[in-house]
Amino acid sequence: MHAIYEQKMKISTELETIIDFAIEEAMRTGCFSVTPDHLFLGLLREGKSEAFRSLPANGVDTRSLKEEVEEELFAEQGIPYGNEDSIVLSRESENLINLAFGEALKHGESEVTGMHMLCALLRQGQGNAYNGLKRCGLSVDRIDKGEKRPESIETPVVDISTLMRFAKNDVCS
Repeated sequence: MHAIYEQKMKISTELETIIDFAIEEAMRTGCFSVTPDHLFLGLLREGKSEAFRSLPANGVDTRSLKEEVEEELFAEQGIPYGNEDSIVLSRESENLINLAFGEALKHGESEVTGMHMLCALLRQGQGNAYNGLKRCGLSVDRIDKGEKRPESIETPVVDISTLMRFAKNDVCS
C-alpha cells in the first residue's frame, strides 16, 4: 500500500467552524453558493485562528478588507435561516478546500486548518479577498516563513480598472 493511502486527513474543528460561518455568510449576503470570498469572511468571523492572527501581523486591516469583500458580495436580500440545506460550495470553493488538504499534506500534517485554507486561497488566486491580500503584499511564502510585512512595499503595477475598484478602501496598514 502506498504511503499516501495510510495518511488519514481530517478537517480541524477550527476549519469546520470557518466553513459553518462561510455558509452563514453566504446566506447573509444572499448567495446560494459559498465562494472563496465567503470562506475568507468565515475565517475573519472565526477570529481566533493562527490564520486570522497572521493577517494583522502582516499589515492587513481585516475590518477594511471585510467591508471591501462584502461590498462585492451582497445581493438585494439575504437567504432566510432554515434554508442552509440549499447552500452549496462553489466549484472554486471545492478546489480551495482540496488545495488546503494539499497544503496540510505538503507540511506533513494530518489535520487541515484555517492556515492551510488561507495558503490555498493565496495559491488559488481568485476573488476579492485574494486581490486585497495580494495588494497588502501577503503571499504563501511570507506565511510559510513567518515573515512580517516590511515597512515599505513597492506599489505593484495594476490596470486602471483594478485600481479604481479598490481605491476607495485602503485595507493595508
